[in-house]
Amino acid sequence: MSLHKWVIVLPGLLVLIVRTAPAENDPFLQAIEEEAQRVEKISTTPARKEAKPAAVAVDRDDRRAFEEMLKKHKGTFVLYQRLQPKDKAEVFKAYREGADFKTLRKKIVDRRLHQ
Repeated sequence: MSLHKWVIVLPGLLVLIVRTAPAENDPFLQAIEEEAQRVEKISTTPARKEAKPAAVAVDRDDRRAFEEMLKKHKGTFVLYQRLQPKDKAEVFKAYREGADFKTLRKKIVDRRLHQ
């Protein structure tokens, strides 16, 4: 193939390569993205001024209940499962001390990235 033909064909090939996004087919990355969108939506939803019903008592000393709660957030739970036992204990301690989900998620991601 002559140089002239490569000059015409190469940009088209590059566009095809760049447009092919392997992340779109990765279920784990999709779950993380969906969860991030849910967390963002929750954090940007304005608070209602209506009286809220009494909160259900949560036993923050129950590690199984904590992990069941995390399972509702697939991406965060997968990262949590991959943590070392000492890092899991640290995250659970923060939960017991009353940390909100956004704080727990950040702690899980930070611990996973620094392993």
